[in-house]
Amino acid sequence: MKDFNEWVNICNQIHNGKYEYIKKYKKENRKYFFIINCKTHGLFEKNVYNHTTKKQGCPKCSKINKLTKNIFIERANRIHNNKYDYTFIIYKNIDTKIKIKCIKHGFFLQLPKNHLYNKQGCPKCCKNKKTNTSEFIIKANNIHSNKYEYLKTKYIKANKKIIVTCKIHGEFNITPNNHLNGYGCYRCSNITKSNEDFINNAKKIHGELYDYSNVEYKSTRITVTILCKIHGEFKQKPNDHLSGCGCQKCGMGCFSKKSLEWLNNLMKKNNIFIQCAGNLGEYKIKVDNKKYYKVDGYCKETNTIYEFNGDFWHGNPKYFKQDEFHPIIKKTYKLLYDNTIQKEKDLINMGYNYIKIWESEYISI
Repeated sequence: MKDFNEWVNICNQIHNGKYEYIKKYKKENRKYFFIINCKTHGLFEKNVYNHTTKKQGCPKCSKINKLTKNIFIERANRIHNNKYDYTFIIYKNIDTKIKIKCIKHGFFLQLPKNHLYNKQGCPKCCKNKKTNTSEFIIKANNIHSNKYEYLKTKYIKANKKIIVTCKIHGEFNITPNNHLNGYGCYRCSNITKSNEDFINNAKKIHGELYDYSNVEYKSTRITVTILCKIHGEFKQKPNDHLSGCGCQKCGMGCFSKKSLEWLNNLMKKNNIFIQCAGNLGEYKIKVDNKKYYKVDGYCKETNTIYEFNGDFWHGNPKYFKQDEFHPIIKKTYKLLYDNTIQKEKDLINMGYNYIKIWESEYISI
């Protein structure tokens, strides 16, 4: 089975590095989906099969691509400076060839999307001003400030992929058009973007408590090095850090202060002992060989689980629109809420007593 990075490589080849890939996950219907970031329109969700095999992309970009004949002609004239005659075109969509007349060389067939977005024109005119490999490399070096090497580059035409070599990550394929429009090594782009995103999101949670200058973000589950300004370096998974975890020596483990306060009050009120992050650590429950749950509190005496659900982190539908994406976890609030409810059902089915409270309910008490 392919890992996430292999899928990212495949998708970048298909979509020319247009998107950033946040996560791949399985829905309840057992189909796999990507959460993808379009650099123009933001986050969207797409079925893996549709994105890779059918080459479907950002739905908002797709809507823009649904042009009428008049809009197509207007844009084409603007891009090509009224060079062509569009009187004879029968326009259906951007993926069906149309008949365009070059005033100098006559009729030619071309895809509307190539005529507009790749700025392709009359092939006979193009031969007369064909860019060679040397000219392309000069343009590319000017745009990318000599970041790449072009030893294996053989320029054929604007939309025919070439080999470019990143000095850090090695060879990658890209169309000359995209490369001259500013696109480069997608692995460099993903690392830079991921680092920036993680640090920005971490600061939203932790403020200026930590120094992130040594962070090298690879994935949500691979530990990064964070610097506590009091106790020095510590390692932590990005997922945990963005869930509120911090420096253990500062007492900033992965738990909510409100949650501990609630559990301590229950212990005093009912004269019971509840295992939690504030004493023996969160209780772990094994579901199967691959899955286990951590719970906020567990009372062995009564076989009772206690869960304190933060509204923001668990997607409380009273406060968050379910089709919107959580800005940090990059999942829909509905998915977070559904996971919370599924966990509750699983634990009850395993025979545990279950007591929960939402953060907003606790605050209003």
